[in-house]
Amino acid sequence: MYISDEQHTKNHKFTFLCGHDSNIASVDAALGVEDYSLPNSIEKKTPIGSKVVFEKWIDKSGKQYVAINLVYQSTDQLRGLTMLDLSNPPMVFPLHLRGLQANADGLYSFDDVAQRFTEAINAYDNIK
Repeated sequence: MYISDEQHTKNHKFTFLCGHDSNIASVDAALGVEDYSLPNSIEKKTPIGSKVVFEKWIDKSGKQYVAINLVYQSTDQLRGLTMLDLSNPPMVFPLHLRGLQANADGLYSFDDVAQRFTEAINAYDNIK
């Protein structure tokens, strides 16, 4: 619910919500993320320190889009304790939502993603 609320907040440039690997698994399940296996990682779903990043994009006409990526360190980066920077960036893996069509740039319609959040929240609220 917090992620959905933040996506609709005006004038925010950045929001950070912290959780655990189980939170990532819950968000993946609630949003209908397609099954994936992360490259360059022993942990194929939620490596230590991984993040789900929602990026809001707006085109020239004002239409809003969302990119959803899992950002994580590779096994070699973790083992080597190397600092992440522009010459040694983290891994970025795009997450795909079951039943939604991304555009040619891999972006989802903001409205479609917002609807997916609403459906997930309503399903949770309707559990008795």
